[in-house]
Order: sequence, then structure tokens, then C-alpha cells
Amino acid sequence: MKTKIFLIIAALTSFLFLPSASHCQEPFRQYLSWGITAAPTLSGWHHNLDTLTSSPDRIRPALGFDAGFFFNFHITPQWSLLFDGDVAFEHLKLSTDNVTDNMMTLGTDLEILLSWSTALASVGTRASLLRKNTFNIQLAAGPYTHFMILDLSTDPSRHPFSRSFSYDPRSDEPYFLLNDFSAGAALQASCQLRTGWQLFAKFRYSITDLLNVDSHRLYVRPYKLSVGVAYHFM
Repeated sequence: MKTKIFLIIAALTSFLFLPSASHCQEPFRQYLSWGITAAPTLSGWHHNLDTLTSSPDRIRPALGFDAGFFFNFHITPQWSLLFDGDVAFEHLKLSTDNVTDNMMTLGTDLEILLSWSTALASVGTRASLLRKNTFNIQLAAGPYTHFMILDLSTDPSRHPFSRSFSYDPRSDEPYFLLNDFSAGAALQASCQLRTGWQLFAKFRYSITDLLNVDSHRLYVRPYKLSVGVAYHFM
């Protein structure tokens, strides 16, 4: 009986020497940070469709929007792996015979970037926001993929490069001129404050061809530029 009482007292007393929850989180914070992002985007195509007689007169980039989250796994104090996922609204303007059609899609971007960062000394200025914060400069690069989920165009059949282009006469199934998937490289530069706020600029360029036909002589490679803000929770 005395032995059981001693073991119970010893177990309860041991909790006094356990680190607090905040201390337990410190090693976790050293290896992982996460947050959310939001950015206006400018999407366009790098292509040679102007060699076609049926090509639109102009294919112009237009504004879209990305919003998502990220996880940053820290390998060393300077190097980390950045996993980024965004819901992407993309927009293109296609002009033919003085008529402009809007091509709008909803999709998702997934990225795995190798990131390098370094801290800069506090800026000597009278602005309290800058005086109290240390800037952290981050450069990242790696592969990305884009999946088209939904075509939001008001009337996709109006322009010749709609995703549901026509029907196969043999199978009577939709004939898709454009792929729903693209993959390429992403480059990102960012500036983060100690408060957790971050300003970033990102450029993505597809290496794969968006065209599903005539890829031996034609190509369409999407690109996207985004400038936005992020917030780190940890």
C-alpha cells in the first residue's frame, strides 16, 4: 500500500518538472511555419497561335486572383521547403473581328519550392513600423502544377479556343482542345516582417504545352505574375 501511494505521489510531483505547453511548442516552431496568402494576378499565354488563320486577332493577359495557404518546413535556419497551395481565378481576353471574349477559369496551383532566407538589420527610420521590425528576405524556386477545375466563361463557344471545342464524329464525345493540366517552374521573392506579415512577388511559367492537338507545330504555354501579401501564424 505504501509503495502504491509513493508511486502516485511521485507521478503527480513529476508534472511540476514538465515544461509548459509554450515551451513544448518552441522546437515545433523551429521546424514548421504556416500561413495564408492572397494576391492579384496577371495571367497570359506564350504561344504561336498567330500563325493560324482562325486565330484571334489578340490574346491579352487580364487580371485574376489567387488565395491559399502555405507550409514552410525549415531544414536549416536559412534553407527550407515551401509547400504552397492556391485557388486560382484566371482571366484572358481574346479579340476577334473587334469582338472581345472573356475566357475565365477556376483552378488550383500546387508548388514545392526550395527557399533561402536571410535576416537584415532593423531599418533606421522614424517610422515606428520599420524601426521595430527586422526584415527577412526570402528567395524560392521550384516546380508547380496547375489544374483547371471549372470553366467560368459566359459563352465558351464564341471563341475558337474554348475547352469544349467540338464533338468527335466517331465517338460523339466532347473534343477538348486545351488540357486541364499544366506544369512548370515558379520563382518567388518576398520580404517578411517580424510581425508575421509578408510581401511577395511570384512568377510562374508552364513548361508543358496547354494544347491537346498539333503540338508538333503549335504551342501554348501559360504564365502568371502575382504580387500579394501573406501572413505567418507560426
